Amino acid sequence: MVIRTRIPASVIGLFAACAVLSACSDPLAYTIVNETDRELTAWGFREPCESTLGYRDDYSDVLVIPPHETADYYETWGNGSDTDCIQVVDESRRLVLAEPYELGTTYVAGPIEGPGGIRLPEFGDLPKQPWLDGQAEDISENPFLYALFTPILLASIAALIILPYGIYRAVRDLRSYRRPSSR
Repeated sequence: MVIRTRIPASVIGLFAACAVLSACSDPLAYTIVNETDRELTAWGFREPCESTLGYRDDYSDVLVIPPHETADYYETWGNGSDTDCIQVVDESRRLVLAEPYELGTTYVAGPIEGPGGIRLPEFGDLPKQPWLDGQAEDISENPFLYALFTPILLASIAALIILPYGIYRAVRDLRSYRRPSSR
């Protein structure tokens, strides 16, 4: 007994498109050269360098750079295209460097004269951006992607709703094949 199921080409195409589009996101990649006698901490900032402060979700993971060493940072899944600035702070969280982000750039943090720049708060002290504000900001920054992914998202949700019904039908059909006929 063979049970045949057909997967529509549109479903296969949908999953292939999602895989290809998510793999084409820009990475976040940079190098920091620490020419100071202090340990420095760097991160990507998703706002222009003039802003200095943002919401908790506006910052990428941190990179710690020991004195007189060089450190590389690399992160995938699209954060590079969202990052506008690289910020570097010293142990007291005083801003040492804030430069516009470009993929693969090497940033040099030179000797710090005096107390340093603006003191940035701890990440936990920053406000969390309201969800709806974040969605509105994302849509205004990338309207094409939202127009592209909305039908894909709706089709995926529809497939997740229809999938249990398809499994139910397949199990029911399998059981009906196994029942002996009453002739």
